[in-house]
Parts: sequence; structure tokens; C-alpha cells
Amino acid sequence: MAVNVFDRAESLAFLRGRTNDSIGEVDADRLAEELGDLPLALEQAGALLFERGMSASEYLRLLAERPGQLLSQGRPAEYPVPLTAAWSVSMANLAGLLPEAVDLLRVCAFLGPGPFRRDLFHRAPEGLSPELTSLINDPIRLSRAVGEFSSHGLARLDISHRTIEVHRLTQRLIREELSPEEHGRLRHVASLLLAAHGSAAADDAGRTGGAFSDVS
Repeated sequence: MAVNVFDRAESLAFLRGRTNDSIGEVDADRLAEELGDLPLALEQAGALLFERGMSASEYLRLLAERPGQLLSQGRPAEYPVPLTAAWSVSMANLAGLLPEAVDLLRVCAFLGPGPFRRDLFHRAPEGLSPELTSLINDPIRLSRAVGEFSSHGLARLDISHRTIEVHRLTQRLIREELSPEEHGRLRHVASLLLAAHGSAAADDAGRTGGAFSDVS
């Protein structure tokens, strides 16, 4: 069963209840923001704070410095594996089905935590690897890749608005496993895609006389 993220009020109520009201509303809000209101992550955070005596400030510091190690701690109640294990299985399955899609997902980890338009992958600008260029320029394979992101729980698709959203924790886990060289390469690829998309949008607006607003 797919479970959406909580709204902020639900996150705050959950954290206060999970920690037996030992966490203040300000700290609960900070945690909910950094965890992107993800129920599984909130459960693990609540367990560490309540059962192991970790403070909210310490948790947030470790989340920034060592997200993979932190998010592997504590098996959530009534869930078979912690968040990082579930994420690792999903990434391995994606790599087995469509290896080039993994690189595209890694690019998404550098696009910011909010939704972005699927049209960002409308065409491949110069400067991308041959594999990524081939994927983006093939609408059928690209659609399959985006669909696999969603089916493996690695991204959320909004069909009506044609947007893709990679959760901020997924982005953090992806970035953490990359070398500094890969960080630089993928950040550059993301910049190329955003620049090309912005240029195309400006051209379209000029032809139609309309304005264009991107989601990033």
C-alpha cells in the first residue's frame, strides 16, 4: 500500500505522540522539515529520540553529516527494514532493470527538493554522457525510466501537473554515496539541463507571448 507523506500537522502530532511529548513543537517542526514529512523516517527519528535519548539537535546534525548511517538505525515498528535498507533494495532493483536510469535519478538528486517539470528531460543538451543523452532522447525508454522511479518508490509523479519529485532523504542518500568527482559531474549535468530547459521555455514564451514559470 502506497503511503503519502504527512502534512505538517500530522508530522507534528506523530512526533509528539511517538516521543511521549518529550519533544517541543519547534524541534518537532525542524525534524519534520528536514525529514520531508516522510512517515517511515519520522518513525525512526522518534524511536531514536525516545528510546535512545538522542536530542533533536544531535539528530539534525547527524542527518546533515552522516545521513546514510543515521537512517539505517532502528527498525521501525511493524516494518521489516529501516529506511536505508528499503532504499538500497529499490536502487539495486532499478539498476538491474534499467542501469542508465540510475544515472538519471542521480542527476535528480541535484535538482532541489521540490517538484520539477518532466519537460526538463524533453531533450538532451550538449555535454551529457552518450548513455544519458541516448536515454533522454528516446521517449519510450525515458518514460519507462520515470515510471520505474515511481514504481520503486524513488520518486513521486504528478500526472496532472507533469512533475517529478524525488524526496529530500532519497536525494541525501544518493549524494552521500557519490565521490567528489561524481558530485561535480552530476551537478554540472543538472545545470546543463536547467539551462537548456530555461532557454527552451523562453523561446516558447516569446512565440506565444505568454509567461513561463518553472518548478524547481
